[in-house]
Amino acid sequence: MVSPSQAVSDANGMPVIALTIADVLRLGQRLPSTPQVFSRIGRLLSDPNSSIDEIVKLVKLDAALALRVLQLSNGAFYGFKQRCGSLEEAVNRLGFREVYRQVGVIAAQQLFCGELVVHRIPAQLAWENSVSCALAMEWLARHRQGDDANAYAIGLLRPVGKIVLNRVLIERPTVWCVYPGEAVEPAVHMWELRMFGLSAPEVAAVLMENWKFPQNMCDAVRHHLEPMRSPGVPVEAYWLNLAGWVATKIGKGLPGEAGCWQLTPAKLQRAGVTEEVLQKCAEATQNALAQIRISLR
Repeated sequence: MVSPSQAVSDANGMPVIALTIADVLRLGQRLPSTPQVFSRIGRLLSDPNSSIDEIVKLVKLDAALALRVLQLSNGAFYGFKQRCGSLEEAVNRLGFREVYRQVGVIAAQQLFCGELVVHRIPAQLAWENSVSCALAMEWLARHRQGDDANAYAIGLLRPVGKIVLNRVLIERPTVWCVYPGEAVEPAVHMWELRMFGLSAPEVAAVLMENWKFPQNMCDAVRHHLEPMRSPGVPVEAYWLNLAGWVATKIGKGLPGEAGCWQLTPAKLQRAGVTEEVLQKCAEATQNALAQIRISLR
């Protein structure tokens, strides 16, 4: 077993594991199929000519997802008096956008179903961070009259790269290393770079590109931790950075990221929001997360 101090880099300062794009894609193939279904539903949602039949066909690709949509449409949360037995009726009841949101929530549940042991993140916290960022992104996009569906997906998939990095070390126990915590490594993405040669946001962006998400969405995830250092990044990268602040504000932040969420006038200006607006976003996100927990009971 290699200790954390030994596993951070080799004698030449090179990553312990030189992770390649091919490695990322190979490990990505082992993830649940729901994120890919989520991506395809998102594309249909943005197409005014798409039909309910096309949405239903996609939902049917994942049996667990189809069952969950049916359960939601018959649940007490939405207040429908008569039960439905067909997926077509369930999608009609919920509406395209609500199906999209719920598919995202279910995708996050499937992705973050176990502890991220390398990063010391319990499964519940990983899921709550994912959904909190999605809800904050959705709120900010609506406030700025942006694409709220795409913004929601960006927030939801933000932490997915950590799953792959965890699997890398599980596959290679001879270089096993656990994130030592903020007291030792204040910025987890810098630790990831030294350990793997790729950070979790870069891994997530590669997976999203492979899942055919639009490039601006992938770039938003890729650059959101330090958007001010990357000229020309989409505004969604700034929104996602602020969504990380929101998640931390409501107690759903992830270890080693807090230093990336500092509010500066320049960052707020580029995002097109004020600190007062962001406080309102945090309140709305906390309430929306509570509602989602109720809907999933």
